[in-house]
Amino acid sequence: MADVGIQDGTLTLVGAEVGGPDERPAALLSFVAPTDSAYTVSADTVHFLGRTAIGFSDAPAANHNFETNGQVWLEVDTSGRYSIGGNTGITRWTFHTRDTTLSGTYDVSPTGFNRMAVSYDPLNHVAAASIDGVTVALVPYTGPSVRYVGVEGSLHGNVDNFTVRAGPSSRDARLAGPIEVDRPSIRCVHASQLARALGTWRRRPHAPGLDLEDALRDAVLLGRIAVAARLPSERGLAAELGLSRGTVSAAYGRLRDGGWVTTRTGAGSVTALPGTLNARLAAPGGWRSRGDDAHIDLAYAAPIAPLPEYLEALETASERLRGLALEPVVSELEELQEAIADRYRASGLATSADQVVLTGGASAGLVLGLRDVAPPGSRLLVESPTYPGALEIAAQHGAQLIGWPMLDGWDADAFVQLADRHRIRAAYVTFDFHNPTGALADPEERARIVRLARERDIALIVDETLRDLAFVVSRAPAPTVGATLHLGSLSKSVWAGLRVGWIRARDTRAADRLRGQALAATLTPPPLEQLIAVELLPRLDAIAARRRPAWERNLAAVERAVAEWPGASVHGAPRGGLSTWVRLAPGASSAVLARRLRARGVTLPPGGAFSPDGTLDAYLRIPLTCDGDQLDEALSLVSETL
Repeated sequence: MADVGIQDGTLTLVGAEVGGPDERPAALLSFVAPTDSAYTVSADTVHFLGRTAIGFSDAPAANHNFETNGQVWLEVDTSGRYSIGGNTGITRWTFHTRDTTLSGTYDVSPTGFNRMAVSYDPLNHVAAASIDGVTVALVPYTGPSVRYVGVEGSLHGNVDNFTVRAGPSSRDARLAGPIEVDRPSIRCVHASQLARALGTWRRRPHAPGLDLEDALRDAVLLGRIAVAARLPSERGLAAELGLSRGTVSAAYGRLRDGGWVTTRTGAGSVTALPGTLNARLAAPGGWRSRGDDAHIDLAYAAPIAPLPEYLEALETASERLRGLALEPVVSELEELQEAIADRYRASGLATSADQVVLTGGASAGLVLGLRDVAPPGSRLLVESPTYPGALEIAAQHGAQLIGWPMLDGWDADAFVQLADRHRIRAAYVTFDFHNPTGALADPEERARIVRLARERDIALIVDETLRDLAFVVSRAPAPTVGATLHLGSLSKSVWAGLRVGWIRARDTRAADRLRGQALAATLTPPPLEQLIAVELLPRLDAIAARRRPAWERNLAAVERAVAEWPGASVHGAPRGGLSTWVRLAPGASSAVLARRLRARGVTLPPGGAFSPDGTLDAYLRIPLTCDGDQLDEALSLVSETL
């Protein structure tokens, strides 16, 4: 939109192009006025989401973020008094003053509340907030004098009845509706980010458009660009890649014809998967083993029981069970809670036993956690790739899964874009020896994601099941500080048959809320298994050290075998965990390979099983936990089948 003068010039409506050359978020609608003017801005809109700032001479002193499906408004008088609010279906609102004397988040879902307002009176130095006419906060504020007042943000959807009234008189200036406006650029894949995802994409000297088309398609299939991600403008991508706009436009057009991109007026071009793709990739009957029909089962990355330690723990626990058997009801053992809390404290994360909720494994913990922080229908951000069991649990819970590509690490820019575009409610991540890649997030990456999640009121669920399974570091990494929920389990560090896990909640109130769920008692592990866990927790480091040479031997065997597969490679170098992630040759399909291997007696999951959106078909997860001779035989069969 072009700049529009309002009445006598005291107000200006500014529209900035999405995805500008500096790639910073662009305000689609901005109103600026001198301090001696009084005005009202209002709009009836399908959806409002943006940053509204009251500016002062040195820095913004207050900002508000809110979402509403009704009317929004801003009113300012000549003294600098202002009021900003919305009507109908407001689902989230945050307000912060510069000195943080007033801050808070009100998240009311699913129905929302009807009327919200924030006001500031500079004469009496009071800031107030109200919901449905009830004052929820009233604090003194003694910031500097108002130098200018403005609102910036985005209105997207169809905006009707857009009105600006300038000055104390009844003069009106109207922009006739409906006005179709776009989403802000922060919800796009930036051109520079897309260029990094494409990598070295030029293959043919005289066909850059075809090369770009192939590279964009591969980036979606390989999970480097999320499905439903909004692509940069043709002009912006052309400038970044050094191409003509016509070349980019033609590539987008061919992708659109093939179902890889969808385009809607006002919404830009969005990545997609063709409708025929999922049917082609699906393995009939699923990929999991079904009894004895596969003599080599590589479907699960889980170790066998450490029999010497386990049998000794079982004997001790059985003796101790005699005393517990005299109790009519036994739920969580405080001794086990304290032992788990002590491991967190030893790693630098202060934890009380009351914060530890015992569960029948990490999967049971995820079930309880999702019920607490992400009601059915919420959008859940998950890494792509990630643990297939978590995808199934989240889908059965009713969450809408949004993939976060992480093959090149935990990209903070992509996190922001996906969180803001999809209004993410919670995120499930594995920072410690990620399943399936074995990657390890560094402290800076963790802290950055924690901060971004906190700023957006996103519940961060961190799966630490693999934290004790290091390859290349001498000890387990420190737990993630600031997570909403930590999930732990002994299924990977000891044995999948020992169904003992836990949730470390942020505080005791959150832990009590988890325990209060009707399902919690059902998901608590039996007393005998809790007693076994008490005995085994002090031995986890020794068990891992004894197993490590065999797993390192298997990793070396995989690397040697993959080096002989034409065009294939091991993705990165696993830092720990129980598996490695293999990239097949360009054009190869892991779903097709899995079907052929199944006919030869090998069960191996295709890459798409680790994706929330059907991508990653060019990858395989190979577990490192199976018998070495069996792994060698399986790798030989893969070589023959490719």
